[in-house]
Amino acid sequence: MDIAGIFSWLFSSREGVLVLLGVILVGFLVAAIVLERKTRKDFDQYDDEDDDAEEDSDEGLYEVTCPNCGKVSTVDEETLLDQTQELVCPYCNASFDIELEGTEDEQPEDNDQ
Repeated sequence: MDIAGIFSWLFSSREGVLVLLGVILVGFLVAAIVLERKTRKDFDQYDDEDDDAEEDSDEGLYEVTCPNCGKVSTVDEETLLDQTQELVCPYCNASFDIELEGTEDEQPEDNDQ
């Protein structure tokens, strides 16, 4: 069958028209799926569910104020509790030690008189 015969069959016979409509329908379906997935990717950044995940990821983070410049930065718990290294301010590059509240070697006063 030559090209002219294929076009003749597509447009003149009932089966050819049904095949043509089926191919067009499948083409539109594939295009719709591709565009829907692309659009979903573009709008995922605005999804409210991501905000909940970000709030959960803040667990174990603490705010630390630099004594040199006064700016506040966040530090994870592991870095905060590691006493072998000094903290470095990401804004002014000053290094400093921190004192954790409630970790001083305070002896409770005995008032059992």
